[in-house]
Amino acid sequence: MCTARLFSCVVTVYVTLCLASCVSSDGIRRLSPDDIPVLTRQVEKDTLNAAAHSDLGALLMHARRYDEAGTYLTRALELDSTALQTRFYLGLYLENQQRGNEAIPLYASYADAPLTSPYRRPMLGRYERLSRARLYNETVQRVRDIENGVPMETLPNSLAVFPLTYVRGDARYAPLSQGLSAMIETDLGKIDRLVLVERLQLQAVLDELDLGLSDLVDQSTAARVGHILGASHVLGGNFLVDAGGRIHVDLSLIDNTSSIEVSEDEVLEEVFALQNTLVYELMDQLNIELTPAEREAIEFIPTRDLDAYLAFGAGLAAEDEGNFALAASQFAASSALGDPFGAAVDRAELNEGLAETGATVESALTDLSTLLVNGVSQVGIRQQQLGDNLGTLVVPGEDAREPAPEATNSSNAGYLGVPPAPPPGGN
Repeated sequence: MCTARLFSCVVTVYVTLCLASCVSSDGIRRLSPDDIPVLTRQVEKDTLNAAAHSDLGALLMHARRYDEAGTYLTRALELDSTALQTRFYLGLYLENQQRGNEAIPLYASYADAPLTSPYRRPMLGRYERLSRARLYNETVQRVRDIENGVPMETLPNSLAVFPLTYVRGDARYAPLSQGLSAMIETDLGKIDRLVLVERLQLQAVLDELDLGLSDLVDQSTAARVGHILGASHVLGGNFLVDAGGRIHVDLSLIDNTSSIEVSEDEVLEEVFALQNTLVYELMDQLNIELTPAEREAIEFIPTRDLDAYLAFGAGLAAEDEGNFALAASQFAASSALGDPFGAAVDRAELNEGLAETGATVESALTDLSTLLVNGVSQVGIRQQQLGDNLGTLVVPGEDAREPAPEATNSSNAGYLGVPPAPPPGGN
């Protein structure tokens, strides 16, 4: 028995020293595929070591040994359900197995991750991609069901907001197309008695019916799209900026039988007051009386900086086109200028996550081949707690990640993806 115990101690020390040898001159420990045999021996010896199972599973994912990775990551989650590394890589494994719906709740824990966690943005990116894909597919199925005669409910006081069309003016103000629509939609979202349709659902309907945004100018087409979306009303329109620096907006509030026109113009610097006026007129047309609290919420504007407003609109446009890296930079610029929507920081983080993880599991693994934990690896955490002080880790390979390319002829062109609400607890 003593001999067996001594052998066990020798193996444990050997494995620990092998992992410690991965510490580089800068004090940072990195794992590589060469560590797979060492970690394999460690989990065989210590079957309750969640951290080692997690690290081994992550390495196997990067080695594209998916079936083996799934086994170790599943076990790691059973042993420790809170580890972000485990939840992230197990999510990637489930996606690879065409089980994306099971991956969504694993990625949703990004909301509880510290802002400094290197897994927060990648998990957010995967969460949004899968959530958007699910919502898009559900909407496409709804379109097909309605086309096949399946009755669908229309919710009262529900509204689909279409992007506004920029008729003419200085090209610098083109981002107001998304900006105005987004600000109006944001204000409408502060009214409890209204239900808003996701813009992503609108894009799904347009794609399925082979329509473009220009087709929504036709009242009957707009009403049909609204009905398919389950919206009692749709809101669209156009705007222009004249040579004198005034902005003129024409909105159409359409239901199944009629169209109500609302028009306003104002000097460009007062676009914030103009959009408030438009919202109030729309509520009058819908016979919705606003509470004092709702009016106060609508009138609150974090900044009146027009450049911040334009940068936010440009960020939305880039996001719609699938150019997430550009979108992130535009939202960051908007935040630095004052953030007119109070959401630029979150949108920047969202688009950074979308850009970092790519569209597929394969691209996510490639882009994240040098994901470096700001602290220590799962094994490192355990060893540091034991006083081993092995430094920080994680995953293999040289840093070959490149900036996300612009989405030129992307299949996401024209994509209007406003994501579903994040899970409770997000920042």
